[in-house]
Amino acid sequence: TPDSGSVKVNGKIAPFLELGVGFNPELTAEDNVRLYGAIMGMSKKEMEAKFEEIFEFAELPRFRNMKLKNFSSGMYARLAFATAAATDPDILLIDEVLSVGDAAFQKKCKDRMDEFISDNKTIVLVSHASQSITDMCKTALLLSKGSMEKMGFSKDVMDHYNTKLRAIEEKKLEERFGDKSKKDVHIPSVARITDVKMYDENGNETKKFLTNKKFTAKIKYFSNTKIKDPIFGFAIHKNDGLLIIAPNTRAHQVSIPAIDGSGIIEYTIDNLPLLKGLYVVSAGIFNFIDGNYIALDYHDKKYYFEVLDNSIEEYGLIYTKSKWKT
Repeated sequence: TPDSGSVKVNGKIAPFLELGVGFNPELTAEDNVRLYGAIMGMSKKEMEAKFEEIFEFAELPRFRNMKLKNFSSGMYARLAFATAAATDPDILLIDEVLSVGDAAFQKKCKDRMDEFISDNKTIVLVSHASQSITDMCKTALLLSKGSMEKMGFSKDVMDHYNTKLRAIEEKKLEERFGDKSKKDVHIPSVARITDVKMYDENGNETKKFLTNKKFTAKIKYFSNTKIKDPIFGFAIHKNDGLLIIAPNTRAHQVSIPAIDGSGIIEYTIDNLPLLKGLYVVSAGIFNFIDGNYIALDYHDKKYYFEVLDNSIEEYGLIYTKSKWKT
């Protein structure tokens, strides 16, 4: 890995590597703005002329004369971003620092970065956030163990990166869950699950799905004897084990009088609400006796699938169609 060399720079550089580097907690906010300006090669007069702009952007006009040691971490970060942005650099070096403050302030930061892009500033962004890279950069470079793995249009590079990550995660999940169903010990003469497979909106067997699209799971079973009133259950967990949903035929008022021999039960979600991520699946056959579910066979987190990014900009686990009103 290279650890020496030279770089030719044409313009003023502003490092957004760690917001607030160079700030002194014992000084007031105004003094720190002057100090940062001096570091960036700007005069005291130039920085003072930007006070109104900086403190208004940071939403801190009432705290100009407060010492930074009394600032909250959010106030500190907002002031640092506003100050760095106000120096009007030609080249910005950014290292994962755009998640500053609340959602409203993050939107202001994003708009400010868009202004830099519109003004043909040069931005060097180091990040693992695919959306930030594709939004802000035309060209991307993927590093792996200190060496260049791929360089090109940002979308192409991020597609390559995400495909690589999915392959790694799928391998881990296959190692964790892939063979467990083969090792199950079943009680003779009772119903058992023989397989669970998943299908997309086109009826194709797959382990890759899109948010808000059709998802179908087919639970194959076999029973050596007639089982009356069986209940089939299906559960989806995040890959860390967090339970998300656990429906069953009884709860959904689906009556199955009996099963005998082999068959298939289908469970369908017309619009899969899960956001991008890896998920694991449990499936079971039960009887309901004296108010309790009695497991005849249960495969605990033994299958998995992935929800891919289909440009739905939501956070968390679940996508819901909702409205905002003012």
